[in-house]
Amino acid sequence: MSGTSGISRCMEGGRCSNPFQNGCLQALSGRKDIKSIQHMIHKRVCTAQDRDDENCHRPSLSTNHAEVRIAVQDWASSLISAWIYQILLSELLDIPVTLEFGLDKEKLGGTKGSFVGDFYDPSTEFIYGQKSYPFEYLKKATSMMENEEVCTSTSNERCAHILPEIWDGADTDLQMAKDEGYVHDGSSVGYMGRMGFYMPKFTVEKDPSLISYFGLRGDRRKMAETFKAPITWKQYCQDYSDCDAFDEVANRPPISNSTDEENSYYVEGLYKGFFVQLEENNCDINPNTCKGHFVDGSCEWTTYASTQMFYNNISLASYGSNGPNKGYTFSQMIQIWRAAQSTKSNVLMWFYTPEIDIYEFEGTDAEFQRVLFPVPSSECQEYRKDFMTIENRCSLNETVRLGSDVASCDYQSFAIKKAISSAMRNNDDNENMNPLLQSPAFDFIKTLRLPSLVMDDIFLSWKQLSKIRANGHAAREATCLWIHNNIDVITEQLPYGYPREFADASSTTLHVSAMIFAIVAILVISFITYIVHQWRERLMLTLWNVDILIWVLVGAYTALIGSTLVAFRISNVTCMISSWTSILGITIQLVPIIIKIGTVNKLIREARMMRPFELNPKVLDRYFLGSVLAIVIYLVIVTAIDPSKARISAKIVEGDLFTLTEGQYCSHSHEIWHTIDHAICGIFILIASLLVFQSRDCFEEFNEGQGLSLMVYSFFVIQLLKIIVLDVTLSYFNGSEYSYIESLLDSVGTMIAMCFYFGQKFIKVLSHFRLFSNNSQSSASQRPSGGTCMRTMRVQVQTNSNTGGAAQIVGSSKEEEPDEFLMNSLNLPTNSEGDVSMSVVSNMSSESDDESSE
Repeated sequence: MSGTSGISRCMEGGRCSNPFQNGCLQALSGRKDIKSIQHMIHKRVCTAQDRDDENCHRPSLSTNHAEVRIAVQDWASSLISAWIYQILLSELLDIPVTLEFGLDKEKLGGTKGSFVGDFYDPSTEFIYGQKSYPFEYLKKATSMMENEEVCTSTSNERCAHILPEIWDGADTDLQMAKDEGYVHDGSSVGYMGRMGFYMPKFTVEKDPSLISYFGLRGDRRKMAETFKAPITWKQYCQDYSDCDAFDEVANRPPISNSTDEENSYYVEGLYKGFFVQLEENNCDINPNTCKGHFVDGSCEWTTYASTQMFYNNISLASYGSNGPNKGYTFSQMIQIWRAAQSTKSNVLMWFYTPEIDIYEFEGTDAEFQRVLFPVPSSECQEYRKDFMTIENRCSLNETVRLGSDVASCDYQSFAIKKAISSAMRNNDDNENMNPLLQSPAFDFIKTLRLPSLVMDDIFLSWKQLSKIRANGHAAREATCLWIHNNIDVITEQLPYGYPREFADASSTTLHVSAMIFAIVAILVISFITYIVHQWRERLMLTLWNVDILIWVLVGAYTALIGSTLVAFRISNVTCMISSWTSILGITIQLVPIIIKIGTVNKLIREARMMRPFELNPKVLDRYFLGSVLAIVIYLVIVTAIDPSKARISAKIVEGDLFTLTEGQYCSHSHEIWHTIDHAICGIFILIASLLVFQSRDCFEEFNEGQGLSLMVYSFFVIQLLKIIVLDVTLSYFNGSEYSYIESLLDSVGTMIAMCFYFGQKFIKVLSHFRLFSNNSQSSASQRPSGGTCMRTMRVQVQTNSNTGGAAQIVGSSKEEEPDEFLMNSLNLPTNSEGDVSMSVVSNMSSESDDESSE
């Protein structure tokens, strides 16, 4: 294979490895006599069988399609069609393809799931499938799909998605498979098929009358004496010769127990073949039953030969050992024809076109000559389709097998079809998926039409190459050359956007920025956590309730988990975690503050009205836990119905070769969940905003208004940006840019919100620390008359049997010294009756003392 760029190595036994392992088109790109084309761009796509990337390229994000499996039938054109489909899907559409031969691959010397027989088979094995129409393989693939399994080369059972050729005689079986729902009609393959009877050219030259059924009918003796029966090598050596070295028919006996040699009708250089008139066909002994011999094919093939012989009064019968019709295998049929050529014996054989072995005899005296039978009619064709099914043709009942005289006409040309398993159509069938990302395999194979002379061209090239190449090499090179020379015809039928090269749509700058800001946000929140821990005994933090501050920090960390994971890697797992932590984080951050502010606002209102206020801390805990639980339940439901996953975005850029830009982003299948997420966050932000407004006149030491307002504002801005920048303008972003921007916004938003909320608190802590470090009494006694005075509202929390265990807060007006009052409040002293005293401090104008007291 000199001149190819493919890798070919010397293997055991002196055989060359397959130079097309990397791909058909790429291997040809190195040949000087081949015109380079744009499709020679990369190696074939890898399948599950490929252990490394030496001979293939791994699928990109958008081409990680399900494997397609093709069932090879037991004739040459089926194998060539399977190879053509494998090359086009693997190299032009980036869809992994393997072949199903129905063979025990371990007995062939290959491992389970190996490449044996594939176009890319490293050892260039040349084999046919074991069955003519294995519809059960397609049915198995469909049943596997229904059980949520996938038909691949590693499956324990034989399965397939495509039958490359459905000839005329299998139309009824194809229709039955379609009616059962596991097969789709793949329409025509593009070239025509025809069956009929053939005899060597030298036979016709001796007796031209034999070229028509008119010259074959009626004369029993003539048929018996003209067409004798071939016998196997083993039978010849047993019954007609001892097969010594001087035997002109056989140079030696066949190897004992060698099925291949013993059952052969011709072996080049060893056994030239032998034809005899069997005793039962001796017309002197059996004048009323003697018959000549013809070669019939397998009853699974589209042969009506027995019917045609019987009803056209032709005294010929097949004496093979294959099936009830006593047909022959394909290899035996070719051996018999070669034996006839070698011994110049007359032979009449049922055969079909297109077929490679016809070209072996083209131009010789054994050239195939078609024998004419009665002109085919509509009635004949319809009867065959309705009644001469595979089941009836292979029936043990001869009457059923022969059918009616209506079916005795000749064969007519017909369009060969293909069958596709419904499992293949549903492999990547997703109505919500970008059409550019869906597997084009089903539509492409269904609509692909190969030129009418494709098999003639390939077979002729194959036979020419076989003079200098081994059969496996010659067949593969002929197939690959045809694809290269007809690439324009093929590419016209490719789906839009193929063939393509790939480009990563993700922005490195955005990716790095998202990671940096995620790390910075974690460090900032960690620093805030450290300060809170260090100042947890400070007066102002105690008044603000350290436990609530801790929950706010926990919410911030929760929100950062998802944004950080997505910043570093986008996957199904990180996307699902991000969808949880984003909304759960903002819930944990805002709900405790909302509960606190709402409670304090109500407390202040009741205290000013001098009314009792019952407060049960457990109820507040339930509010918080209930809110979190409600969000968790919502997230569980969403995850069960439509989890957030790593979706693939793709866009096509036209050029000399299509370029697909692709990337990943996190998203649900339905946009409604994004809308609900935004709505939940919006409700929390709205409630917090209203409470901030209500608490504008609250006591300074309990007033969360300033910090919370900044915090809510930052959350509002981030949510607005996510809606406008991401959801509204999603079509302007490529691939993972969407998720990187979302991660960046979440990290920045959480960091700013925490800085706003805790920043103003830390400033107040420092201010009060400096204030109480001075002479607080002096500061309190030297107030200006027009300024503010420090007023105290003592709220007593009583827990006794009269309140049923609930806390009762009673407000009263009393002036005390600020320092003593605040320290007493911090220590929360209890009286002899077990009551807990809590002091609430308010800055009030001295001009409104009476109103305040009231």
